[in-house]
Amino acid sequence: MKQDLKSYQQHDSEFNTPLNSQEKTKAIVEDYDKINQFRQLGFDFAVRMSNPLPKTHVDIGSGNGWLVRKTSPLFEKVIGIEPSAKGVSLACEITKGCNNVNFINKDMVEGLVYLQPKDPIFLTTATVLSHIEDFYVSEFLKLVNALPTDSTLCFDERYDKNIHWKMWHIRSKEWWEERLPNWQLFFFNLENNSYPSTLFGICLGKENTLRTHKMSLLKKLSWKLSKSYYLLNRITKKLLKSVKS
Repeated sequence: MKQDLKSYQQHDSEFNTPLNSQEKTKAIVEDYDKINQFRQLGFDFAVRMSNPLPKTHVDIGSGNGWLVRKTSPLFEKVIGIEPSAKGVSLACEITKGCNNVNFINKDMVEGLVYLQPKDPIFLTTATVLSHIEDFYVSEFLKLVNALPTDSTLCFDERYDKNIHWKMWHIRSKEWWEERLPNWQLFFFNLENNSYPSTLFGICLGKENTLRTHKMSLLKKLSWKLSKSYYLLNRITKKLLKSVKS
């Protein structure tokens, strides 16, 4: 299966810089605790909205481990899926003492396929999917859509804009709903860097969900034209840059 390797390579290279030392990572996580990042990004509210709360939390792109460290006291089992081996190494240090936390060193699609959850899970991302191309996010969401009924998700991802730049993708509410028909989605509209952010969802089955953001034919056309415009604009800027240099 084709993967979004550019996103992975950039992500992995960032973990392998001197700035991502164990001491630096620990300081970052401590800062997250001070500003209560867990609450600010909507994860605290999502946990309280999940009724019943699944026994297992799975965090996609778990990075330095700050989120799984935070949820460790709330779940019986916590699993971080992280493609960077260096990221997993740092996260293992951050989560020392959290005996119910484990990591899978795979990307998001391979990780969910490997995990194959049979019982409901609480699934999260923290600004992960926004850095990955549409085609691979869509493959991942196919697996999410097939998760057991009563699973819940909380994705700290931006939405409601049509922006497709290098490693920065913002999708509409309709886009998310079309790819997760088995999920009842709620959009928290938390402000994050001037964009609305954070999706919460409950897996109910397609027959039990209400589509709240149905996209009309005209809107779909507008979306595609808008995406083409951003792509053309991006190519034009690259060409101008190469001419000037």
